[in-house]
Formats: sequence, C-alpha cells, structure tokens
Amino acid sequence: MQNLIIALFTLLMALPPSRHDTETRDERAGRMWVIAHAVATVSRNEREALALIVQGWKESKFDRAVVAGQCRTGTCDLGKARSAWQLQEHKRNAVDWDSLVGTDPVYVLKSAEWAVFSMRRCRRYDHAFQAQGGGRCESGPRGDERYAMLLDAEQKLRDIRAGRKVRVSWK
Repeated sequence: MQNLIIALFTLLMALPPSRHDTETRDERAGRMWVIAHAVATVSRNEREALALIVQGWKESKFDRAVVAGQCRTGTCDLGKARSAWQLQEHKRNAVDWDSLVGTDPVYVLKSAEWAVFSMRRCRRYDHAFQAQGGGRCESGPRGDERYAMLLDAEQKLRDIRAGRKVRVSWK
C-alpha cells in the first residue's frame, strides 16, 4: 500500500492547486499526503483510488478551505456539501455528518470512506461520477468527462511508476 500512497501523492502534487489556496509547497504536501493516505486506505484497488482523486479534484480542487469546511460564497453547494468530495447529507451518513469537515487525518479518512461508499452504489465509474450528488447511476456528460479523466489518471500513474515526470492539466 505504501507504493500506492506515494504514487497518489505524486499525482496529487502534480495537479494544479486551487486558485484560492495560499499554502506553502510544504504545507500543501502535508495535506496531499493525508489525502493520498486516506484514499489508498479506503480503496479496494488502484482504479477506485484514482476515481476518488478525480472526483475530489473535480468537486473541490482539494481546496484547503473547502476540505476544512470554511466554504466561500459559491462553494460547497451553498453550504449543503462537505469534504473534498462535496458529499451530500443523507440518512446513512447523518451520524458522521459533523466528522466530514476538517484537514485532520481522521476527518479526511472518514470523508474518503463516505465518498467511496457513494461511488460503489453504481457498477460503472462513468455512472458513479454522474450519480455523485445523489443522482441516479446512469450515463451523462459529467460521468463521461470524469471517466476520461480517470483514464488519463491511470496513464499518469503508469508514468509516475516508470519514473517519468508528469504534469496534469485537467480542467
């Protein structure tokens, strides 16, 4: 698992930071390490881990303030969503709802657990991406776009493992 954590961390550090983040590189690295560790811990396989990275980046760019629950105007679905994965409250996660914000490793891990739980509702990743936010498991433009990013992330991970420098330019 350590190799996966290192590879995910490298990928996370290759992603452009949120335009709102003012962290130093070392501060960001510490936070990305926590995210990489949480994602690797809750994932059944590499593809699932990468799907969580894609979803988190697309939803929040792993913005420190969003992860910490300090949402600005126009973020966090008007204050209704939590964590890097912008989870919505429902009866299953209500017991953990207050534990889904914060940069502490315990909170990030709990958020990753609920994010992966939400993704596993669907049999296909493109459907899971489309369903995030409480929708149905079906095809759609959001799912198609994020699935293409997942395929790109798989290639980036192969490049990382081969020792090649990667740059990620997801939009």
